[in-house]
Amino acid sequence: MAPTIFSPCKGESERGSALRWPSYPLGGSPCILESMSTNLAPTGADALARRADRILRRVRGFGLARQCPMCNALLARFEPEGESHAVLFELDVVGGGRRDGVICPVCSAVDRERLVHLFLKQRDLLADPDLRLVHVAPEQMLGAQLRARLGGRYLSADLMTDFVDVNFDLTDIPYPDASFGAVICNHVMEHIPDDAKAMREVLRVLKPGGWAILQVPIGLKLDMTIEDPSVTDVPERERRFGQFDHIRIYSAGDYIARLTRAGFAVEPFRWTDAPEAYGGAGNRFGLLEKEVLFFARKAAA
Repeated sequence: MAPTIFSPCKGESERGSALRWPSYPLGGSPCILESMSTNLAPTGADALARRADRILRRVRGFGLARQCPMCNALLARFEPEGESHAVLFELDVVGGGRRDGVICPVCSAVDRERLVHLFLKQRDLLADPDLRLVHVAPEQMLGAQLRARLGGRYLSADLMTDFVDVNFDLTDIPYPDASFGAVICNHVMEHIPDDAKAMREVLRVLKPGGWAILQVPIGLKLDMTIEDPSVTDVPERERRFGQFDHIRIYSAGDYIARLTRAGFAVEPFRWTDAPEAYGGAGNRFGLLEKEVLFFARKAAA
């Protein structure tokens, strides 16, 4: 599927050693819907059926306790999701273990997706009329809204899936230096053996002064990141890292240090420090209370 206004200019990218990024059936990365593609919009009876399904979801999920900030549905609750491997609970991994209040039953947006949406809105980060943004392993609802807002200035990307504009390896991005004003890349770095190279590539393709949102699962009980790219056995990965295709669990301090070594200025943002814009003390928008958003900038020229 060809990108709308972008085209690789750095030369043909060879596929490196990065692992395939995951696809989740609800609210996760790019396995999903026609909304992620400019070519698969439903028409006719199919469009009517999808509209009816959305209305039914709103009726079934209706309540006053919660509200999805992405589809504005009033909800009784958000649905549970997450892995159940012991290490995720032993290390208190934010964004990893099974938990209540994750998925919107209407639009399927997940908790980290809602946080990024609200952060973009509160910081007015999409206001620049010339902003070009690349969204790696794009979340369903966030990607659809970014495409609607940015049009041809939005590019979705992934290593292998077909439901994106372009496929590339994050350790070898096939675009010239300073191609984008922004990068959103959530829950990807923990899959990549050479995460330092991936971080440097993200920095390289950003314009001076450009920004990135780079979320990963964080082990709150870790002083240092635990990792072992040599582990390929699926049960062992699940036992040690909490998911079949993860090769590390970051500590917060070490993750910030790695981004800093790559050349970023990192601002860790805790939404609970400014709760009024993020659903209030009652957490109306169903965010992870322990989640930190890692907002990274490239130095201005």
